[in-house]
Amino acid sequence: MNEPLIVKALDAIQETYDNLFEDNEVSFEFKGFAQEQDREHFLRLVSETANSIESKLSDNYKVENRIIL
Repeated sequence: MNEPLIVKALDAIQETYDNLFEDNEVSFEFKGFAQEQDREHFLRLVSETANSIESKLSDNYKVENRIIL
């Protein structure tokens, strides 16, 4: 499956997720979202992307969204 829009969305999801954490030589901790609207946007993007992937896979696979923030 080579879907540029899905790949772009997955890259954005990964970048956002990575930025939720401080990870350096001194500490590793969850920072969270700066604003509630950022969190809502992230969750919406994850949901829309999961739906897009599932629709491309027909009935062969079920995509489960288990993100809890």
